[in-house]
Amino acid sequence: MLKLEVALTLTLVFGSASALAQAAPEVALPDAVPGFEEQPPRVLHRLPLESEVRDEVPSAMPEPKANQAASDAVLSPFTSPAVIPAFRASAQSYAGYDGAIGSASARGAAEGRLASFLALRVEFEHGPATGTQDRVSIGARLGILTQRQAGVDFGAGLFYQPKDFRGEGNVVGGLMVARHFERLGLFANTLFGSDPEGDDQLLELRLGSLYAATHWLSVGIDGRARMNFSQDPKRLKTLSVDWETQAAPTAIICLGQFSVMALVGPSLVKETPALGEPASGNHLKSGLLAMAGAGGAF
Repeated sequence: MLKLEVALTLTLVFGSASALAQAAPEVALPDAVPGFEEQPPRVLHRLPLESEVRDEVPSAMPEPKANQAASDAVLSPFTSPAVIPAFRASAQSYAGYDGAIGSASARGAAEGRLASFLALRVEFEHGPATGTQDRVSIGARLGILTQRQAGVDFGAGLFYQPKDFRGEGNVVGGLMVARHFERLGLFANTLFGSDPEGDDQLLELRLGSLYAATHWLSVGIDGRARMNFSQDPKRLKTLSVDWETQAAPTAIICLGQFSVMALVGPSLVKETPALGEPASGNHLKSGLLAMAGAGGAF
């Protein structure tokens, strides 16, 4: 009797399941997902690690060349630069009046870059001197150290001054040092010259500073002191300057590749009259030096 009840129960369960399956609606499965076959196959890409990604620093806009020339003392009236500038050539000229000598005074310089460590330089000066008032200096500057490498700019120069009161030339050697503290630059030059005979020498010291007040204006002080030494008897026949010094506040206005400059300051000159001329009066003269000029870097 028990077996009959179990068989009957199983028959009812299977019969109900078959009826429910036949009554349910048929759902058609799509053959493919729309757009799936159109998508490109996925590919694995290797992403660089953070340490492998280079820091991209945006390139700074280059400064106008006259700004850099002023910063390196290329446009200063007295001091010479210690580094070789990156531009090919530069030129500057000053003209004005020196109250110490009561006459016009002028200075000029032009320079051409031959290599990253070498530049040719020509200087011209009109003013008080031992002998002729017009003097030319021709030579070269050598860049030895840079502030980026050694903490200071250091260079040397060798020049020839072909004319003097003797009709002989002087060979002049110089050392140039410079140091920048952000916008402030300090410059120093020492020059020593002698003629081939060794009986005429000169010593010159130049000091200067420039502060970049804005991107177009630099202000500072530039000066020099020069002494002449001689045992040549021919020196007695001409008016000579024993020593002289000038120091003046300087302003340089940069306009792209070009600049305009101006300076005003005291000037002192100690003269010795030529043999046979009256030695009366005070031969230490003082006055005001005022000069203006223009320059450029190319």
